[in-house]
Amino acid sequence: MSSKCPFCGAEIQGNPTECRGCGARLAEAERISGPSQQSTAPDATDEFAEVRKLLVAKGGRNRSKRFWGLAMILLGALLALWSYYLIILRTPSELAVDSRSGLPFSGQSSLLEGEDWVKMGEEQLIAGNYQEAVSAYTKAIELGVKDRFVYFSRGMAFKGLGDYNRAILDFDKNIEYAPDDITPYVMRGVSYAKLKNYNQAINDYNKALELKPREAGFIAEIYYNRGNAYMKLEDYQSAILDFSEAVRLNKNLSASYFNRGYVHATLGIYPEAIKDFQKAIELNPKDPAAYTNLAAVELSSGKYGPAIKDCDKAIAMNPKFANAYNIRGLAYSKVGQLPRALKDCQKAIELDPYYPEAYANLGYIYLRLHQDEEALKNINLAARLGEKSATTYLKAREEKLKQGLGKHRQAPPRK
Repeated sequence: MSSKCPFCGAEIQGNPTECRGCGARLAEAERISGPSQQSTAPDATDEFAEVRKLLVAKGGRNRSKRFWGLAMILLGALLALWSYYLIILRTPSELAVDSRSGLPFSGQSSLLEGEDWVKMGEEQLIAGNYQEAVSAYTKAIELGVKDRFVYFSRGMAFKGLGDYNRAILDFDKNIEYAPDDITPYVMRGVSYAKLKNYNQAINDYNKALELKPREAGFIAEIYYNRGNAYMKLEDYQSAILDFSEAVRLNKNLSASYFNRGYVHATLGIYPEAIKDFQKAIELNPKDPAAYTNLAAVELSSGKYGPAIKDCDKAIAMNPKFANAYNIRGLAYSKVGQLPRALKDCQKAIELDPYYPEAYANLGYIYLRLHQDEEALKNINLAARLGEKSATTYLKAREEKLKQGLGKHRQAPPRK
């Protein structure tokens, strides 16, 4: 009879007390749980920019929802094992001095007090109360508890607070105690990526893979994160290889299809991008960003009707998704429905007042409606916000005026 480990998902044969995939005690399953999180950050777009500006990159946060949950579950299992070892297996003589740190404790009562702080930290960490968890683990360390799991746990709490530099220091300490422990390398890599130190993140993911983790889903997440780092460095071929390996190991990893689609679209490989976004939607049909990215590629492929429909779906899921309105506005402008295009671009700006491409698009639509004053106002705003096509248009218009050739009415061509 076989089952799955509740911590890492590895297949289990018979009734073992320990998972061969992650090493967790299976008896601890009922009391371990963890938070999960996932987010996307929309990028702006304009009608005359490259397709990558139409896209939303997922995993810019360098982790998938499942990976964060898996890390927290493994953390809970490790903490449970540590508590069992500390309280049950260690003898009174071992309680006097920690052999790994060489630091004497002030007595068994102080150690037990420190262990109480560890338990409190564990409870707060699993509940998502990261500041309280940091305080509890710090108190435990001050009372003499010097254990790699405590440093790892505090590192996770710092990471939850967004204090990635301190998280890295704690993961360093974990690695110092246990250089063959895979998880701290992965989480340190995630932290380096959050600090935009992508090369160091890749080094950590490489080290984690060298240590040969056993559970396929966990390996897939490492490839996914390394693929994100390569994507940020614009090493797109390496990113595609990693995302492809991730989905080979875990065919249900929607974020890897999503980001591979992003890379394919950035490289102009639109048929493959469409396939990837469609697969991401199949696996995660409630993700508005996937519909929006699919619409962006359809727009760039001249499929304006499908682009409008996919933006409709994204907006139905998230009415405050500015990027979806902007892309739909572009699609409407392509099929000559300028009033609808105008309304959508205005809505995008209402939702995001610092959306340079939406201002540029609105200006170009006003040009087509022969409303030059409104057009120039919006194009100037786009240029001030750093939108390149708007700056190009204004410079070309100025040159035309200097040459006495009249108003430069036409929008710049697509790059």
